[in-house]
Amino acid sequence: MPVGISPYAALMTIAIFASASFTSPTSHPANVLVMSRYHYRFMDYLKLGIPFTTLVVMVLGLAMLAVVWLL
Repeated sequence: MPVGISPYAALMTIAIFASASFTSPTSHPANVLVMSRYHYRFMDYLKLGIPFTTLVVMVLGLAMLAVVWLL
């Protein structure tokens, strides 16, 4: 790759972050079930999903990728 990183590390980064979508109730069937049963609104997923995705998944994901795939 022209940027000097492993293509496998780049592909793993894309795969991990593409599967970490917590900002929408339609991202997983379990989210839809919880939304309909407990009367959550779409904004409830945004309020909790955006901080969870950015803080937990991005920070831990990038840290683990740097350790495992040697970015």
